[in-house]
Amino acid sequence: GLFLQNGFDATTIDEIALSAGVSRATAFRYFASKEDLFYTRQYARIAELRAELLAAIPADACADARLAHALAAAERVAIRYQSERELVLAQERVIRSSPRLARFDLHVDALWLRIFEDALAAGDAPRERRRAAVLAGALVGAMRAVLRDWFVSDGRSDLVVRSREALDWLALTAPEIP
Repeated sequence: GLFLQNGFDATTIDEIALSAGVSRATAFRYFASKEDLFYTRQYARIAELRAELLAAIPADACADARLAHALAAAERVAIRYQSERELVLAQERVIRSSPRLARFDLHVDALWLRIFEDALAAGDAPRERRRAAVLAGALVGAMRAVLRDWFVSDGRSDLVVRSREALDWLALTAPEIP
């Protein structure tokens, strides 16, 4: 609402609190910063993906099974973004209108990256953690590139098809989930 109407930087916490019918102190009790408030929905998506993905992967899953689960989760993210097209595009416009928020977006990318690293790691051995970090970086980088293209097309391209295409280019494929 207010962020779309006034822009992120021009919207004050006081305006947000007034709009929500709470005091400034109450707003800060729930949100550490204005950025955290803006990313509330994204944080919920991230928490949901983390819980879903990590619960789906058996502790003894092999590397291929972990990759299959991670790729399926990335596809679910694309499906969800496409189904929430107007909201996601509006959020992106707000992010791009604010250098401060665009910098904070890197923090959010790091949260996505960590989820995939944790899902892909089949143990704590240094080589396994490096493998997971490399694969997660490739996966999140591909997702980010596809999203950027999707934003430029104003959400008119098929995000799921483009995501699959990008992962094929990286040869990030795995057998079916057992």
